[in-house]
Amino acid sequence: MEHFLVIPSSTEQCDRAAEILKNSYPSCMVHTIEGGLFTNHIDTPKLSLIIVFADSLQEHISLSTASGYPLLSAVHTDEQGMQAIQTGADDYILLSQSNKDFTIAIKKILTRKNVAGKRLLTNYSKGEAYELMLTALNEVIWCKNTEDFTLEYINDACEIVFGYNREELVRDHSLFIDNIHPDDRGGYLHAFQQMKDTNNLQEYAFRFQHGSGSWRHLKGRGIRVKGNEGKDLITGITVDITTLVTSEADVRERAREIEDILESTSYCLYSVDKDWNFTYLNPATERTFNVDRSQLLGKNIWDLFPRGKDTEMYTNYHLAMQEKRVIASEYFSPNINKWVYTTAYPNSNGLTVFLKDISKRKELEDKVFTDRQNLLSIINATSDVIWSVDRDMNILLGNEAFWETVTKSQRKSREDLGTKITADIFGTQTVGYWETIYARAFAGSSFKLVEAYSGLLGVSFSEISMNPIRDADNNVVGVSCFSRDITSTREHLTKIEQQNQKMREIAWIQSHKVRGPVSTILGLAQLFNIQQPHDETNQTVLEGIKETAQYLDEVIKEIVNKAKEIE
Repeated sequence: MEHFLVIPSSTEQCDRAAEILKNSYPSCMVHTIEGGLFTNHIDTPKLSLIIVFADSLQEHISLSTASGYPLLSAVHTDEQGMQAIQTGADDYILLSQSNKDFTIAIKKILTRKNVAGKRLLTNYSKGEAYELMLTALNEVIWCKNTEDFTLEYINDACEIVFGYNREELVRDHSLFIDNIHPDDRGGYLHAFQQMKDTNNLQEYAFRFQHGSGSWRHLKGRGIRVKGNEGKDLITGITVDITTLVTSEADVRERAREIEDILESTSYCLYSVDKDWNFTYLNPATERTFNVDRSQLLGKNIWDLFPRGKDTEMYTNYHLAMQEKRVIASEYFSPNINKWVYTTAYPNSNGLTVFLKDISKRKELEDKVFTDRQNLLSIINATSDVIWSVDRDMNILLGNEAFWETVTKSQRKSREDLGTKITADIFGTQTVGYWETIYARAFAGSSFKLVEAYSGLLGVSFSEISMNPIRDADNNVVGVSCFSRDITSTREHLTKIEQQNQKMREIAWIQSHKVRGPVSTILGLAQLFNIQQPHDETNQTVLEGIKETAQYLDEVIKEIVNKAKEIE
């Protein structure tokens, strides 16, 4: 009677394992442990096999070493299975595989290693020993008739590799042939014909539809050998290489993807070996340097482009290769008359170089520098104060007038002031005041304000223009400020206002004080009797005219005095 110890992580795993074991060994005893460690409550001398599921693996994997019992690990991946075997498991089974595979794996372990673990093959007959060894293999061992290639013998590994047991395959030869991929069937049969005709070892590969329905990649080798009673056989081995083929296909696919990227990118990419011979150039490199890569591959980069030795590239490439570190730099390439940015990546075979044409960027940088210098020249030529700040109160730009004003007002050097408006330097009240003003501009408004400053010479006035600075997405990222001294202008306007007031007063005098006396004189003149000069009335009229004229003279003097005040 077989005794199995099952160590699962869930009741479901317990039930599944017990069902599989009972179906294969109806009279077996299945012991289970859910949680906790293995104890001696089981009659250990009768124990045949320990089955540990993946989630409990780390906790119980040492059981096989400690107790001497064979151990089967039920895992999720081949990687976990290999780790389990390295730790001490005798074999592993993937949880995703069928119950049949589970059963076969158990049978193989029980065949290879029994409870005592000490019985030798010498206890068996020669035939039994061979059978035990063949059954323990994961590779398919087979023998075929040389006449019609029908199967004479196959080991139990066929159930794992092909998905069919030996009885099915021996009974129906067409079952195996029909499940070979149609595109590979001819090559398979040709290989066996060669084994028959040449007596030479033949290798072949083919795709086979497993009993589960999935396609497997298989590889085999076989040879014709002498059999008993003059009957020759073809014998060989077949292994499942699906994982290897799939991995290789994945690697090739990734390699193709990488190659497609390198071939299609607009950036130059090339590699050289340790002797500085070209090993790869992408099409962008061909276009940039106007070369054909077929003429460059295998040739020395410095022989082909000797002028490169006089550039920073030569030094940096050698440093990258010698010191095994990535080095990036930009320089003017005399070979293509352009500015380039290169990154040299060292590798075990030499150097891989990424190169990008940055001539347009360099032109733009030169233009920006020139424009900035021109702008600085312009804004430094004026006595008006010009500056700009960002949202973090960093001073982006300030002309000489700005720094002169700030250094005088704060009584600090330009170095001490730094480039950030902080409370430590400018004071909490000042910073808070300007933050309020800047906030309005950061909200998107352009506006002007007048600031009054008290000094030794009196009160001065400045008009400050605030304008938002916007980026390419129309977001406000800063504020430009323009301050102009308007003290003299303000005084001039005040004087003009005062003059206007005097003019208004003169106009009022003219319209009110002058008009009355003039009207009186004109009225009296009409009363003068010209026909009779000695008329007594004339004397009265003349006295009225004289008196009015004297009043008018006083008014005219007042106007003259007002006019003098305007000057």
